Amino acid sequence: MRQTTQPSSVFVVLLACATCGKSPSRVAEGPAWTFWGFVDSPDRQLAIAVANGEIATLLPSGVGSRIKMSSNPSAVEIAVGSGSSAMIIEGDVMHEIDAASGKQRWQQKLPNIDRGHGLVAIGKTTLAVAYSDGAEVLTLDSGRFLYTDQSRAMSGLYFDPSGGYVIVSKNEVRFVDESTGRVRWRRAIENVGTARLHGKSKESLLIIQDHAYEEVEIWQGRTIATGKCDDVASNEDMKGDCAGLPAVDATKENATRIARDVNGGDYVVLTHVAYDDQKGAASSATLIARDAVGRTRWRTMWPLPVAAKSLHVTTASGDVSAFVVPSAANGDVRVMIAFDDSTGQLLFQHTFDSRDTRLAGWASSCWMVVTSKAIDCLETQTGATTWSLGISGSQVGVWAIGGGDTLVAEGDPIALSRVDAGGRRLWKRSLPPNTTVTTPPVGGVPQLHDDPTNQSWHLSNDMGVLDSGRLTTIDFTTGALRGVSP
Repeated sequence: MRQTTQPSSVFVVLLACATCGKSPSRVAEGPAWTFWGFVDSPDRQLAIAVANGEIATLLPSGVGSRIKMSSNPSAVEIAVGSGSSAMIIEGDVMHEIDAASGKQRWQQKLPNIDRGHGLVAIGKTTLAVAYSDGAEVLTLDSGRFLYTDQSRAMSGLYFDPSGGYVIVSKNEVRFVDESTGRVRWRRAIENVGTARLHGKSKESLLIIQDHAYEEVEIWQGRTIATGKCDDVASNEDMKGDCAGLPAVDATKENATRIARDVNGGDYVVLTHVAYDDQKGAASSATLIARDAVGRTRWRTMWPLPVAAKSLHVTTASGDVSAFVVPSAANGDVRVMIAFDDSTGQLLFQHTFDSRDTRLAGWASSCWMVVTSKAIDCLETQTGATTWSLGISGSQVGVWAIGGGDTLVAEGDPIALSRVDAGGRRLWKRSLPPNTTVTTPPVGGVPQLHDDPTNQSWHLSNDMGVLDSGRLTTIDFTTGALRGVSP
């Protein structure tokens, strides 16, 4: 994992190892910066680069700061962001960075840190640094130590917006009040290697183990619901239904998690229920939504002539989801289907005459659909075309970024544009020669690739970074390309 980000109110925490949160070291060779990753904060995504003896924070406009590293080690271990702060740990030193300017505000030595095992979570007024055998809580404004939480085999840590830290050790989950350090509640777990946590909502936490689950009210620790999955071997291979409803024939289902886990771990299943014996295609389909423990939330049968051996679902704002699949009647036709996330109600279906059609994502209030000749913006609820932008070239990449805008890569040679929510190009910039666009066959995120160096561009909402022997950045506000020298 190249970066660690602060989860939102809906999240998934995997507790399979004691080194979760560890990032691989990348040490620059020679006088060039080496890209490490982005640090996400709500208003800014800082890029982190490492050179011999220095860390650089990069803004779209250039270098924010250059920070001298401790003598040992020589690479960043952890970076995490939340609110106006970004935290960088290298060795036993923590650096607090202002997310708006990229400047360091303070640094603190962490004498007890177990190198390679540290976990960091940022709260409202504090931050917690967990080690393999405990956690220390510091003030966010100055780095002053407040209190220590003693634990053994620490393996998970995050801050919940209700005002406390969820801490996972070898055989328990507990909730610690941010301001006092008091443990408000705790729950025993069977095996940290297979346990999972899901934030069902802003008020509850779902603790899932091999054969049982419990939904807990996050602040008071009250049990909301419990259940068992005795017929399921483990969470890694869940086929049964914890609510006791009939299991779906696994040979006729294509399951995928919603791309942006917006419903606390829900996933959808498209099941073919009637087949054309000669074509092997479905003449109707059932869509099923299940939650993180297999409980069926809803089922909807649609008389849709669609065929899908794989399914990639994109979600818009947690209210509506959509996917594109081939038509069973004509393999050159693609059908886009949108449905209500909470009920499964079919909202619209839209037919495209190009087999190259793909759903690139969701931006502001429309679906971004790419065909062989254009990018179409379809209204989220109705599917009406809001605008259409002509494109050229055989390679096309589309990325939704902040503010409802979209990045579009197209042409020969490849040029990158920023398109606003109304379909207007704000700027267009030619990328270095021999840049290519690679697109996954079903869903997924396209990649901008620099062929001469065999490196890919790293993209955030604010900027792009190419690590090709030296760093090249592009500012998504202006389209300006810059080289970054150490």
